[in-house]
Amino acid sequence: MKNIVIIDHEPLTVRKKEAWHIEKLQQAGFNVYFWDVSQYIHPGMTIVDTLDEPYVVCLDTYQTVESQLALTNIPQTIFIVEVPENWNTRLLFRLLSASNCYTIRIELYASIYMDNSSIRSWRKLMTAPWVLYKMKLRELWSGFRYRIYKQKHGIKAYNLQISSHNTPATDVLINHPDWENYKSDITIHSEPLFSEPYIVFLDEYYPLHPDLHFFTKERVGDVQRYRQSIIAFFDNYEKLHAVKIVIAAHPKADYQPGDFGNRPIIKYQTNALIRHANGVFLHCSAAVAYAIMLDRPIAFFTNNEYNRTATRVYFQTKMADNFQYPVWNIDQDPLEKIKPMKTIPTVREQYIYGNLTSPDIENRRTADILIETFKTL
Repeated sequence: MKNIVIIDHEPLTVRKKEAWHIEKLQQAGFNVYFWDVSQYIHPGMTIVDTLDEPYVVCLDTYQTVESQLALTNIPQTIFIVEVPENWNTRLLFRLLSASNCYTIRIELYASIYMDNSSIRSWRKLMTAPWVLYKMKLRELWSGFRYRIYKQKHGIKAYNLQISSHNTPATDVLINHPDWENYKSDITIHSEPLFSEPYIVFLDEYYPLHPDLHFFTKERVGDVQRYRQSIIAFFDNYEKLHAVKIVIAAHPKADYQPGDFGNRPIIKYQTNALIRHANGVFLHCSAAVAYAIMLDRPIAFFTNNEYNRTATRVYFQTKMADNFQYPVWNIDQDPLEKIKPMKTIPTVREQYIYGNLTSPDIENRRTADILIETFKTL
């Protein structure tokens, strides 16, 4: 198969282009196409820094997907599907299955959380807002409906599952993108971006993140109150500890100067910022992987506005519990108690080799593994 079609529920961005290894696949001789179905799946979605490349095809309805598929040489094409498989996308998966497409699921950012779930975590989740349980019930009902639909219409499973998460369901193991960045940066002795000691905040673009508005569609906190709380906390923390706090902006963020006070807001340099930081603040960021690999001291925190979003509370509780950290509420807990701490060594190793890489491939490049795999299909 010489053609690769990536069907994505989000537009192509700089981060997406790198994560899919599009240029390396092209250099290996594959014809790569990116089908942007964001307007079909999430009408009205916009993401800052969207790329306009010649291989991008924007498909905004089921009919346009069907027409594009009719123009495709299906027997010579690998379909990498980055679309949630659920009731709302059932027609798309039915079409791919009926057309006998060879489909692959690649978990690019798998395993933010470890598999273990402690009693402590469950006790915390018992106090979660009722809205979370209503959402979970809706998800269960939607999943049940989809499973019945899938069985009725003979929708086949993915032909291949590729992930950095080492589980029986994974057919091909790859490295997490942050692991590869870590390995490529490990011999680089770059100069810090700041001369004074600093702590980096791993931003989630809350509460303006597109996922909250187009995917989960749930209640979020007020932007101004959220930021005022964060700025006040950072101001007081800097005075108490004589340390600078800088913002590692989320890739989808669109900030203006001053949104976090007078603090630097830096995009696309999260790894470099973490590498030289004295500590890391976060809510529930996937960039925690790099902080764990570099063994940076970490502190999870929330505030009253962030706690208005039930799924964020759930995922933050789960992530912090997996790494055995407390979650501090900066609107309620004493400032003196909030301090980044290093991860327990055994927990760190378990996370790295269960979620980010595996001993057999830790020194290989994911692009090479994908190219080798695709050439055998």
